[in-house]
Amino acid sequence: MEGFNGAFWVGLAFAIPLSIFGNLITPFFQRQTAKYSESLGKKRELESQREADRIARYISKPQRLYTYLLTVLLASSLISSVAGIFSGVLFLAGTFTQGRIAFGAAQGVAIFGGVLVAKICVDAIKVIAKVREGGG
Repeated sequence: MEGFNGAFWVGLAFAIPLSIFGNLITPFFQRQTAKYSESLGKKRELESQREADRIARYISKPQRLYTYLLTVLLASSLISSVAGIFSGVLFLAGTFTQGRIAFGAAQGVAIFGGVLVAKICVDAIKVIAKVREGGG
């Protein structure tokens, strides 16, 4: 038979039971997703309330905001220094061993440190903006 395509019929034979199985288990996954979404929404709401309380404390006591910002500055400096030291050591090791892996790791450490410092600073800038807006 020239027109017979066995792969088509085998595929069809598997498609029908898999389709039925998929329809049977879909409600289970929908319930699980709904539970997860509900708990995630509650968690998000709780986090939002905590952040609002924190901003209210910064507004009522600016000294706390200054202490927070000083902590951000020191943490950013420390992370930058540590990432720079590790990156430098890895570059030095790569120079002595002619290893591309050490150079790649050094670049990775430098990038990771930079991204981490940027995230810390962006979070602090968001806090400052919320304090300026009056806690909104």
